[in-house]
Amino acid sequence: MRVIPSNETRDHAYAMVYVSADKLLTSSDIDTWQTPAVEAEANAVAALANVLVRSDYQEAQTAVYKIHAQSLADSSYQSTPKQIDRQRLCQQLRQLKAWDLVAYVERQSQLPAQARYHLACYYSTLSEAADKFELRDPCLSSAVQNLSLALEDPILRAQAAIDESLQIIKRFRPRSFESEIFSR
Repeated sequence: MRVIPSNETRDHAYAMVYVSADKLLTSSDIDTWQTPAVEAEANAVAALANVLVRSDYQEAQTAVYKIHAQSLADSSYQSTPKQIDRQRLCQQLRQLKAWDLVAYVERQSQLPAQARYHLACYYSTLSEAADKFELRDPCLSSAVQNLSLALEDPILRAQAAIDESLQIIKRFRPRSFESEIFSR
């Protein structure tokens, strides 16, 4: 059963992104805490993307079709996410789609385990929204890849075993799911 996040959860996710990105934009002493701040921003943006697709089935389906069109290099469908920077992230946060937020996060060179976990949940949610195998498979592959990278953290491994948003991986890729959760 798909759990739809509350408006309060969505508002909290927006606030976390805004606070983390704004802090990076406005601080003069960024060198001392840049890495933790960038990681916090990546976590917040990836979590927001997941909340948005879990809240809006239409947005999830649109993202699935964009990923599919991108994999086919189909130029008839606008399949390239917006190129956003931190300034635009703060200014236009509520107008951006989950697809654009994920592209922003995935452009970063080093993603923390928690951000990877949120991306696994995002792609898992898209897999759930896909109505055909050829649409579901690329999303599942991305979900498994991000989950694998996230589960280097033992706390996230324990959480993943019971997380409802990852159950589609367990259903369609049981061996991958079990090996990631239990073989480390």
